[in-house]
Amino acid sequence: MICSILSHQNQSNENRRVSRYSNERSSKDDVSTACLDILVESPPLVCYGPPSSSTGALFSGRLRISVTELAGEVTLNQFNARFISKTTNKKPVSNNCANCATRTEELIHWNFLTGSLFKSGSHEFPLSFQFPGYLPASCNSSLGRIEYSLQAHAHSTTGKDFNLVLPLHVCRALFPGNDESSIRIFPPMKLTANTVRPSVVHPIGHFPVQISLSDMVSKSETQRCWRPLKMMWCIEEHQKIMSTACHKHAHKNDGEGKGALHQKTRVIGRNEEKNGLKTDFNAAGAGVSIHFEASINPTTNPVCDVEAHDGLEVKHDLVIELIVAEGIRPNRKIPLITPAGAAHVFRMRFHLPVTEHSGLGISWDKEVPPVYGDVPASAPNYAKLYNTNITMGNWHVSPSPLPY
Repeated sequence: MICSILSHQNQSNENRRVSRYSNERSSKDDVSTACLDILVESPPLVCYGPPSSSTGALFSGRLRISVTELAGEVTLNQFNARFISKTTNKKPVSNNCANCATRTEELIHWNFLTGSLFKSGSHEFPLSFQFPGYLPASCNSSLGRIEYSLQAHAHSTTGKDFNLVLPLHVCRALFPGNDESSIRIFPPMKLTANTVRPSVVHPIGHFPVQISLSDMVSKSETQRCWRPLKMMWCIEEHQKIMSTACHKHAHKNDGEGKGALHQKTRVIGRNEEKNGLKTDFNAAGAGVSIHFEASINPTTNPVCDVEAHDGLEVKHDLVIELIVAEGIRPNRKIPLITPAGAAHVFRMRFHLPVTEHSGLGISWDKEVPPVYGDVPASAPNYAKLYNTNITMGNWHVSPSPLPY
């Protein structure tokens, strides 16, 4: 019995030694011999102007591979980097097919493998790329997603892979211009509505809207007038995407081979204005002036305007509804209006460009580079002193005259 106990203890000690050795070996294997990172030197990627005339954005940085002192050196047989554009369709033709849901495009490719041996320390490789201005901005909508990334990959001769994925957010900003003015005429009553609104709006912040209604009173002896009761506005976001199938599921496309069209509309801002309706029926061309401020609700995760060649499109509209009641004023001198008839709803719809803030930024091609031709020559060199015996004397310095 004693022998069996001793053999059991020896076996348990052996198991502990084996497990300790395996843990030490796994911990040594888990220590990374090298790592990849990147130092971005360029400002945020913003494409100024519309896609038809934008010059794009510049990206520059330094790709760095750091070899640990424990490894000493690393031998690579593959070291490259590339910019990737990825479009994800959230309404694919086949839900379980990755090729139907994702489209990947390589914008540029670099190969940094000039020498296979990398000693301990940091090794940097500069890279730069100009994003074309026609590329759509990054977005994440209910129907699709557009994203960009920098992917670096290194493979050692021992079989280890070193990967780096840096997501890049590309924005588009339109410079604000003059306010847009639109005129709407409602035929039955011949009312004229003049709407003034900004040329571009932003996902964050308020923007002013002005509406002027004229010809609210008829020219007959018994004046028939239209009195505004309340006004409602909302901002609609229209999303559209074309779902095309891959080669494997091409039979699911329609007869023309265009795929399925998916659309979605949602409201990202609304309000009801009961105050600020200024009515003046006695003035010439009796009308109504309405001033209000509209805004987009940031909690709805709004998406800026996008139009991609893959079929994803996002646009916005400003919808204004004005409820007016018909009334009769028997005497022009008495501002008394008698209700007559039912109320009417005047509905107006305007395209509303939504873009990021341009701020004080300018496009890369409009930046003024430094001019070195105007820099004067450097100061002359000091003459060498051969006589080292210098006698210190009394020096008298007169003060410089004061400027007038």
